[in-house]
Amino acid sequence: MKNLVALVFLFSVCTAEAQRFKVIDTNQVAAGLNANGSHFWDDNLQSTFDIPKSTGLSTIRFAEFWIGGYDTLGNLYVAAQISRPAGYDFRAGPINSSGLTDPAYDKVWKLSRNQINAHIANYNNPGYVTPTDILTWPGNGDMNNGEAAQLAPYEDLNGNEIYEPLLGEYPCIRGDQAVYAIYCDQLDESIGVGIGENLLVEFHTMLYQYTSIPGKAYLDSTIFNHTVVHARGTIDFVDVYLANYVDFDIGQFYDDYMGSDVQRNMFFAYNGNGVDAQYGVDPPAQGVRLLKGPEAAQNDSVYNNHNGVFDEPGERLGLYSVMTYSDLTASVGLPLFPKEYYQSLTARWKDSTHLVFNGWDGHVSSGAGPECNFRYSWDSDPSHPAPFWDEVAAGQGAVQRRGHGSVGPMTLPAGSKLEFDYAYLFGRKQFFGPLGGVTRIKEVSDSVAVWWNQQNYSCSSLTISLDEPELVYSLFPNPASDRVTVVVNRAGRTEWTLISVDGRVLKAGVFKGGENQIDLQGVASGSYFLKLAGEGFEKVEPLVVH
Repeated sequence: MKNLVALVFLFSVCTAEAQRFKVIDTNQVAAGLNANGSHFWDDNLQSTFDIPKSTGLSTIRFAEFWIGGYDTLGNLYVAAQISRPAGYDFRAGPINSSGLTDPAYDKVWKLSRNQINAHIANYNNPGYVTPTDILTWPGNGDMNNGEAAQLAPYEDLNGNEIYEPLLGEYPCIRGDQAVYAIYCDQLDESIGVGIGENLLVEFHTMLYQYTSIPGKAYLDSTIFNHTVVHARGTIDFVDVYLANYVDFDIGQFYDDYMGSDVQRNMFFAYNGNGVDAQYGVDPPAQGVRLLKGPEAAQNDSVYNNHNGVFDEPGERLGLYSVMTYSDLTASVGLPLFPKEYYQSLTARWKDSTHLVFNGWDGHVSSGAGPECNFRYSWDSDPSHPAPFWDEVAAGQGAVQRRGHGSVGPMTLPAGSKLEFDYAYLFGRKQFFGPLGGVTRIKEVSDSVAVWWNQQNYSCSSLTISLDEPELVYSLFPNPASDRVTVVVNRAGRTEWTLISVDGRVLKAGVFKGGENQIDLQGVASGSYFLKLAGEGFEKVEPLVVH
């Protein structure tokens, strides 16, 4: 009898753990999400960001979100964690009256496009069994427990704001397979957990991926992240920054470097040696790109998205800063206290000094330099294009690396929300060593960004096979110098026009399908617009000339 009880208990524990951590694996990456908000890390601190899947090889150990800001009286609020064993600041479930996790939310929902299409087609057929994660989808909160009335997104067919899957309503997911979790920073700080004062923010995170698509090989090793942050309290926050903090492990964890790509809104890690103990020769690189941030403040005269144009209509925030770390030591180590976390979000070290572009480690003690926001930016920072600044040039050894890209400053009034979209990008290039991986993730990043921006993420789009409009064009490099290449993936005539910011036409011509080049010799350094127009489409892209 005792053995039976023990087996039942063990089964219950394993079942609960399986509900709290689920993995998407429909392409070449197997990546998991925890109900408590930790990305790629289960309750036993085992990492699941396997690429290629089923090999046991990994490029990321785990990832977390950090957020911090001030109330209108100047009080600082922070929610952040560098790893759950070192102290945690998030719990599973939405903000509620009790401050405790309701077991109904102590789980992750995993769904596929095929499951949802089958539900739409069969929900009222005799014998159809609704999948559990469609049936229990957290569309509505319990208002009697202080939860928001509307939580996870769903198709509300009858408009009554009640999720009713047995009437044919269904969850709104992205991609061909997705995992979804709700978590928040509402913790009892008096019992010793948590970092800083509660903002009472609620995170809704969806990790998603696509199955193999012909001609879109760059999607096979890409994971997407759509996260919405809701302010559920009564405090209005200003000077808010949010960071996606990532602990990179490119195979073996002890021999990595990090860098940042300002104009791509990306930070990345790569192996410091030509041979990794796990991946072997020509090890890969791993990048994290911000695809879409919140709208920027109007008329702020700032290049918020690093495209060389400020205050364009609908301008959105790009990365504000990138900070990298190897350990907890000294002034350049990881933060431990609320003030230090916030300083990290704003490109400052633990001793309050600002990151500086000094060609060394970025701390003023190693050499003077102008203030900057992106550590090890190579030659990608328009404000500091030279000298080339990477970890090798700075004399750094390849060791364990982790870091973040922050977004801000933002306002977060009570009852409002902020939305963020990221891509986790993998690259490897045979015969080119570890730097070949970096080259590859930049190429992948450009292709993914163009493709992602052309997708339709409305809920009704789930009912078609895939939101895959033709990839009409791509252009690179951007910024450019003597020429820019434009790839047109369509037959027929495509007219192009190079336009100055004051509306003057500087150059014009006609493309055919395939790869074309525009000669920029004689075009002064500055910001321009490139207009492309053909049958059924017209696009205007910002172009920076150096």
